[in-house]
Amino acid sequence: TRTPYGVANNAFDARFVPGGSSSGSGAIIGARLLTFALGTDTAGSGRIPAMFNGCVGIKPTPGKLSTLGVVPACKSLDCVSVFAQSVEDAAAAARIMESGSAGLEDPTWQPPGAAAGRRFQAGQAFRFAIPGPEFTSFAGPGGDSVAAGYAALFEEAAARLEGLGGTRVADFDFAPFATTAAMLYETAFLAERYAGVKYFLHANPAQTIHEDHANGTAANGTASNGTAHSSSTNGFSKIAANGFRAAKVEPQGPLPQLTPEDILADGRLERVTRAIIAGACGRTAVDLYGDLDRLRVLKAKARTQMAKVDFLLVPTAAHHYTIE
Repeated sequence: TRTPYGVANNAFDARFVPGGSSSGSGAIIGARLLTFALGTDTAGSGRIPAMFNGCVGIKPTPGKLSTLGVVPACKSLDCVSVFAQSVEDAAAAARIMESGSAGLEDPTWQPPGAAAGRRFQAGQAFRFAIPGPEFTSFAGPGGDSVAAGYAALFEEAAARLEGLGGTRVADFDFAPFATTAAMLYETAFLAERYAGVKYFLHANPAQTIHEDHANGTAANGTASNGTAHSSSTNGFSKIAANGFRAAKVEPQGPLPQLTPEDILADGRLERVTRAIIAGACGRTAVDLYGDLDRLRVLKAKARTQMAKVDFLLVPTAAHHYTIE
């Protein structure tokens, strides 16, 4: 859970994390305080908090809802997501947002209906698949009993789909999908995450980190405007706010090249975020084009597999960790 404002309470048990970067929205819907709330989703942030807080999370197809005004994480993949207490409420909110017109100001937005998927009627036959056992291990910090419970619930979900008229397709290779997901964190595609925050990274000098801070935030430091800030969440938010305000003004000339060590020492970023963005350093355009070629091959393999089914059923998360 990455936030300068403290960890939102999980709707069921405050000992457990409420989710990722949209966890506040998931927690408040899980607590039944609102009908719906918005979040973002690049790699699960609009779905994992929904699972952890017992509500519905909808991640639309990229471009279906405008992302104009959203601070980018990975611009080509970012989506505005919807949390709600029911699928019907989430879908109603998404339809209203889809009807908005961002126009050419948002190059990722598509007109309503352009990204429409197949809609199913009650009682209609359909085909689905689940990942093979090598991709659905629930072994984790909860031990064997928790893993067995997760596996049983996932199988129960698949059986419910069969009861609704679905046919489970056994001959399905999930490997292209898993490999593609890993590329988001292990290849030159990390450069897009770096690009989303590059002006922020250069806006204020990095602060010294004291790793003994349990929350991973920065130690005492001074922002570029000369105002001292403490390592409290309030100080962290002020530093972040100053950075994002400065990030709106693009500096003249090329930016200096940051090293992984520079980013890993930047106290304005949470530890996991620092590690992810630092992975972009040293990647080249040659690397990127090689990864793009690799991605095209994986897409072709994925399309071949998807021709066998109407949709996939996959676990939202394999584990649920405690905060401590």
